[in-house]
Amino acid sequence: MRLLRPEAQSKRVTVHADIDDSNWVEGKRSQLFSIVWNLAHNAVQMVPPGGEVSIHTRPHGTLVELEVRDNGPGMSEAQQQRAFDPYFTTRNEGTGLGLAIVRGTVESLGGKIRLHTSPGRGAQFRIQLPEAGIKRESEMVPKPGRISRVMKPEQAERTHVLVVEDDEGVRGLISTTLALNSVASTCVGTAEEALKCKGPFSAALVDLTLPDERGDILLGKLRKSGIVTRAAIMSGAPPPADADPEGDPERWLRKPFEPSDLLVIVRELVEPDEATPNAASS
Repeated sequence: MRLLRPEAQSKRVTVHADIDDSNWVEGKRSQLFSIVWNLAHNAVQMVPPGGEVSIHTRPHGTLVELEVRDNGPGMSEAQQQRAFDPYFTTRNEGTGLGLAIVRGTVESLGGKIRLHTSPGRGAQFRIQLPEAGIKRESEMVPKPGRISRVMKPEQAERTHVLVVEDDEGVRGLISTTLALNSVASTCVGTAEEALKCKGPFSAALVDLTLPDERGDILLGKLRKSGIVTRAAIMSGAPPPADADPEGDPERWLRKPFEPSDLLVIVRELVEPDEATPNAASS
């Protein structure tokens, strides 16, 4: 909600959440964050100015139900049939991977996802995941120690991060997370745009699979140009076998990631002497 609010307010979109704190499911926090973020962020982007997006959780027998609703344009029957197909999108911008990732993540957690929509009547995504046991609940309570790894305020104000990511939703997540922690960012979607940026930057976050260049090759070029020195490569895939040695990053940030993981990586890049080696990277 906190990460969605700035973009929603700029569009005059109301976002409402009705969350039952007693609902627990078993899974990585990054997986669950990815599910909710993709659905809610897509909804905010789809609804017109003045629209509404709501997020609900509730118990459903031995399941936990998550529902994301919007009053946007909805989808035709043909669009609904293809909604979860990779690279299918109803937006002018976007990769069409968000809903495919959501479905894959939900199914990997033993759950189901259903879409109810029709033209002019918005969309409703309903997810059901197995409820976690009582012992698992206590194990999944977020550990408070991670908060201490956020940068010091004076360091954050001196930090400027270059973000190279072609997915508009991921760019929005990163820039909002950084802004809420007083870190400035310049966000671009292609290697060509990145090479035109005026550096030097404190650090860079570079997607591995850009439309016009591979991320490690771009990083090598950015270093040669003096635009950036320290960087992290973002990817859900392992490093390529033929990775450019000039573009060897200080960190790899595995997708999907949580905002807290992102902040840890940025701190490690801009404060290398104080960071724990290889923390939060995988």
